[in-house]
Amino acid sequence: MGLVLQAGHPNEIYGDEYGPQVAGVLKDKLGDAVPLGTPNECFDSFDGLGGELAWGWWSELQQLAEETLGEDATPHLTRVDAWEGVYVDVRSEPTLVWPKGEGEEPQQPAVSVTIAPEPTLVGRILQRLGLRGRGLPADAQAMMQAMAAEFGPREGERGALQVGDLRALREELAKLAEALGHQANDEAMLTLAREYSADDDRCDDDGGVQCLTHAWITSSKALELNAPMWVVK
Repeated sequence: MGLVLQAGHPNEIYGDEYGPQVAGVLKDKLGDAVPLGTPNECFDSFDGLGGELAWGWWSELQQLAEETLGEDATPHLTRVDAWEGVYVDVRSEPTLVWPKGEGEEPQQPAVSVTIAPEPTLVGRILQRLGLRGRGLPADAQAMMQAMAAEFGPREGERGALQVGDLRALREELAKLAEALGHQANDEAMLTLAREYSADDDRCDDDGGVQCLTHAWITSSKALELNAPMWVVK
């Protein structure tokens, strides 16, 4: 099950109905000057870098950073997960915002064929597959719910949007890249990403490193677009 990193306005990620609600809570938390991009402008790593990442590769990147640099060296990378996460160009500590109101959402049942109007894991996947409104077999939904339990919201954070500092993230990614022997610039990261995607024997290898390249390039595009970078499943 894949993951695509995106840079763009909240409306491009969540749609015209829910996007303004997300934008509103970000402004309430971080100030009206928070850069949110422009509607209809969006970059995603699937089109820009030739493929999606495995969902678990973001966790592999977090683990790689902790093992390479130490547990306390990458607080922004390791505090935002591949579920409902965003990096914005505002100097701040990692924080939470609650687009649907503060307080944890009730746990969803292990198997459900009901698709809520707000973006959900099952809803987004059905929409991507062209199956929205038709549902998936119960065993497939159970598998997705099991993965959500592993990679999804932390305890007490269901319904929250995890927010990190975009420039702090890039500083952490640069330290990690250099520690791994790579140059931390767009050209080097793009070359490395394409080396993996162009080689069928390597395309499934080194998930953390591949996720590093996608995060670097997408964060560069976010700064270029004056927009957030989204890590949303």
